[in-house]
Amino acid sequence: MRSNPIRYSDKVVNKINKRLQGGESVAEICRDKDMPDKSVFYDWLRKHDGLMDEYKLSKIIGIEALVDEMMEIANDTSNDFVMTDKGPRFNSEHVQRSRLRIDTIKWVATKLVPRLYGETKHIEISGDVGIKALTDEQLDKRIESGLKRVSAPVFDADFVEVA
Repeated sequence: MRSNPIRYSDKVVNKINKRLQGGESVAEICRDKDMPDKSVFYDWLRKHDGLMDEYKLSKIIGIEALVDEMMEIANDTSNDFVMTDKGPRFNSEHVQRSRLRIDTIKWVATKLVPRLYGETKHIEISGDVGIKALTDEQLDKRIESGLKRVSAPVFDADFVEVA
């Protein structure tokens, strides 16, 4: 916790939401000196009406920003090769780090916004559904049988009073 805690205000919350919408995490934002500790921010989410809805919307918008960043990472080949004394050399560390960043963003997107970025599963059900038509007489017998079962006594025992 900070020695001088940040108090709740619309101004602080708006700054946090703006940064969340830019794709930053609560942990990143709350490291700044002018921001509350992340545990304090999570308390605010529980205590202040409507703040959780604002937070959720900001996170969804933030995922969009991260997906845009993911596309930039995927298209950026500027550091895939480095110049050495012997000429250009493939920079596998940079490529692996880019792959990790992309995979992480994809995972977060599928978990936080599954409707847009989750894998869809197609389930097909086949078979025949049969509906048997009953006559009024057959239906009356079924209803009567069901009523007998429902109205049957649950206990068939004698009770003895104990002194």
